[in-house]
Amino acid sequence: MIPAPAASRAYAGSLALDVFRGLAAVLMVLNHAGFAWLDAAATGHGVSGLLVFTGSLAPVLFFLATGSAIGLAGGGRASPGDWTSLAWKVALLLVADQLAILARSQQPGLDFFGFIALAMVVVTVVDRQRQPVRLACVLAAMLLVMRLGVGPLLPPELQRSPWGSFIFGALGQPNVGYPLAPWMVFPLLGYALARAGLFPSDLPGQVSDDAGRRRRAWMAAASVALLVATAGLTAMGKSFFRWGVMNAPFLVLSLGSVLFAAMLCSFAAARWPQLVRHLALRGPAAYLVVPMHYGLIHVTKILLPPPWSPLAYGAGALCLVVLSIGLSRKVAAWIAAPSTAAAGGWLALALCGLAMLAASLVASQTHLAMGLATLGQVAVGALLGVRWRARLAAPTVSGRAR
Repeated sequence: MIPAPAASRAYAGSLALDVFRGLAAVLMVLNHAGFAWLDAAATGHGVSGLLVFTGSLAPVLFFLATGSAIGLAGGGRASPGDWTSLAWKVALLLVADQLAILARSQQPGLDFFGFIALAMVVVTVVDRQRQPVRLACVLAAMLLVMRLGVGPLLPPELQRSPWGSFIFGALGQPNVGYPLAPWMVFPLLGYALARAGLFPSDLPGQVSDDAGRRRRAWMAAASVALLVATAGLTAMGKSFFRWGVMNAPFLVLSLGSVLFAAMLCSFAAARWPQLVRHLALRGPAAYLVVPMHYGLIHVTKILLPPPWSPLAYGAGALCLVVLSIGLSRKVAAWIAAPSTAAAGGWLALALCGLAMLAASLVASQTHLAMGLATLGQVAVGALLGVRWRARLAAPTVSGRAR
């Protein structure tokens, strides 16, 4: 096992992890743009249907990256400031989550950003235990048993109850996109794999070339085994779905795909670092790419009403990937600049509050609600980026790594 840094400030990032996040963003764009621009037939057949389905793996990659980032930055004794920083990030992500839900005129619930907030809390608590890697693996195994073994055997009334459906994930629940089982498996697995050297730190001397090759070899073997199992399930006529409830075939596919993607990003970062940096997302940019791409998709639907042809979808998705990643980086760099940090933090806080209030009042007006929600989520990104609250409270104390 590759030991984690003794203190969080020693974590300088991981290019492989940043590229992994970029790949997750590409898949997210393929999935969301496909459902927004294509007709129902094109989202389920042909090359366009394959791209849309492959894009449905995006949350798996994002959640694993959340746990991996904590694994790379963990290993030290927590200070009160660490817990304050975590609470601040969790609160902001919950606000962003509710903004997204308001934009869809739905009741409050738990969606993408909310689950990331929950995963950060769970994995951080695990990280502070005496044997965190073992605990993460045990919890992940328990969640798999809960979803695949215990959940389907529960009485129907317990499966349908709010807490039963959220914990065991056997039946879907309105306004809850990601139940605890099995989705929490991925951040826990990401944490354990990061502590084992899945995403090597950018600090020199952290992982030898031989260790990197061995790590990629066993990841390749595990991913191939799982993907072969997926092919076998396909040959048996099994269906793959994850919306509301993730079934066993999609879970096997997810585990195999996420290991393959991690191996690919680790290899590419080691072999072609300058090339893959164009895909890398780090810090607030990895958050901002979500509202950015949603806003751009909505604008394109107004300017060029769907349905689009599969060829137009492919070209549009490529442009959307470039624009979303590029804008996210530019905005993240701007809000992190010292000249905009202090004033930008207060302005972003005001915009976030106003956007949430306004979006709740005009939730039935789709275009306006989406615009306000996007504005509010970008403001949340600004608050995550400038870290203005920590600077004003303790300007000489370094916060924990991302």
